[in-house]
Amino acid sequence: SAVVGYEYQLYEGADRLLDWTSAGIAMPVVAGFDGSAEAPVEPSAQELATGASASFSVGGLQHGHTYAVAVRAVNAGGASGAAWGIATPGRILAPDRLQAVAGDGWVALEWSAAASEGPVIARYEWRGRPVWGAWSEWESVAGGVAARRQMVEGLANGLEYVFAVRAANPAGAGVVAQVAARPEVVEPVPAENTPL
Repeated sequence: SAVVGYEYQLYEGADRLLDWTSAGIAMPVVAGFDGSAEAPVEPSAQELATGASASFSVGGLQHGHTYAVAVRAVNAGGASGAAWGIATPGRILAPDRLQAVAGDGWVALEWSAAASEGPVIARYEWRGRPVWGAWSEWESVAGGVAARRQMVEGLANGLEYVFAVRAANPAGAGVVAQVAARPEVVEPVPAENTPL
């Protein structure tokens, strides 16, 4: 019998906070198939079983608390067994002590690790813009969660830029830290005994 919906339970530790409740979704979504008449091939039951995905949100949770969620499928004959997941909602805070060191056509961004109120940090991202211009797209910093530095090259000397850095994971991104810098040619300082 076809799946007609999904239900979930919510736990914090051993405490059940929510009994079986409708997730508000009817059928999973299969990559490459939207159910329209224009779809070239309707997926088979096996494709639905192995390639389907669905999602829903659970609100009203507390930052930094760990929750367990059980999810089951429902059809005309009843409910399936439950699949379980664990998550800790909360904010990812801004990278600490973001600073910019400017040189001839470049800026080096450096920061300390971002703190988190629960979510695991997976990577850092950065973007920049001229002070009166549009932001570039967010780009991941090489090095993943251990990254603490990003070189930005090809900049115009004498023009002020603003840069933003944030921590992120597959679920989303955290609070943004910003810093401004102006690339310029730095003249060498003459030694004390060098004639002028």
